[in-house]
Amino acid sequence: MQTILTSHSTQIASQVSLKSIISLTKREDAAVSAGNLATNASLDDDEIADLERFLDATKSNLLFARKVMLVEGSAELFLIPALFEKVEGIDLEREGISLVAIHGTHFEVYSKLFCAGGLEKRCAIVADADLDPLASQFLDARAGKPELIGLKSDYVEIFLGDTTFERELVSVDTLPMFIETVKYFDAPQILGKLEDGLRRLEHENLSDEDEQTLLIELGTSVLNTAKRFGKARFAQVAARYADKATEIPDYIQDAYDWLTR
Repeated sequence: MQTILTSHSTQIASQVSLKSIISLTKREDAAVSAGNLATNASLDDDEIADLERFLDATKSNLLFARKVMLVEGSAELFLIPALFEKVEGIDLEREGISLVAIHGTHFEVYSKLFCAGGLEKRCAIVADADLDPLASQFLDARAGKPELIGLKSDYVEIFLGDTTFERELVSVDTLPMFIETVKYFDAPQILGKLEDGLRRLEHENLSDEDEQTLLIELGTSVLNTAKRFGKARFAQVAARYADKATEIPDYIQDAYDWLTR
């Protein structure tokens, strides 16, 4: 016999094949689109199998979200919601934004879900351009990941940090958060470096070039410390001190603004 089940259960969605899922999405004009996600012409059999492995009970919430922000890993998953909540008083979940980590940089297959007849909702891909920090100030972040820029569509937009997530977070407005995080991990040498760097940024009349050089050094220290203790664990602890930050990096703010526009 045939069975039709309507559900918002991520547990159910994670247990059935993609071929058996028909997604209903309310459009801006209040009409409803319906699409079988596996009949997407741009998806081949290997990609469908990849998506079925990916859409476990945690990640399948992108099927039910009103808007989706795809990120690379756990560090973004911990820190981005905490920063929006503490810095701007914004609860991403209440805004209908699901943050989903793909634990890698293979965004292409997932971006194909967001299309006419598929998931007709906005998807912001937030990723690292991985440029050399010394060169990033002279280059467009898009030069670092042209393959990601090619994923743009009516439903998908790309937002790139110039270097890596941890480096992009470091500024005079976020250093207090990282100082408290380093205190937690009892890393006195890095703590002294961050505290001295914050003092110089706040009280010395540095040239733009010297300020940029100092921020690169501090960003590298934060990244290395995150690697030392585990990037996910480091971000989890930093999220506790997100109230010490007063700024969100522009490219992440731009992603939120586009999703909620």
